[in-house]
Amino acid sequence: MSSRWVADIYEIPDHVPVVGRAVFADHDWESEVLDVAFDSVLDDPDGLSNQVRRLDFTSDDCAVVVEVHGRRRLSVGLTVTPHGSGDVEAWIVDGDGRRRIDRVLHRCAVAVRPGLTSFVVRWPEGEHRPVRTSWVML
Repeated sequence: MSSRWVADIYEIPDHVPVVGRAVFADHDWESEVLDVAFDSVLDDPDGLSNQVRRLDFTSDDCAVVVEVHGRRRLSVGLTVTPHGSGDVEAWIVDGDGRRRIDRVLHRCAVAVRPGLTSFVVRWPEGEHRPVRTSWVML
């Protein structure tokens, strides 16, 4: 085994500590986490060449569809099911580990910064349990 190969295995990519800190700092325990069911970058043969990245997050009774426009300057549109008057927040951790929470409106494109991102949906008066998308890099 060459020493270069061993060094490559044990080298930690720069984004790994950022991801670890973001997950550890996430204390929103009452929210249900929605898994990625579809990511057009990974699941669509033309995903990297498309102008819009689509992410579908689902659970048994809730779905969040995220459409990301742009490459460096991002705008995000969300569709949430079940429909209602829920508030949506975008939790973003950039490459330097800075956290930011932005308000996002349903079905409207809103500018967000690139980074490790999770969307949180909260409905008023306990209509539904809050949900959070799993963390993805935008």
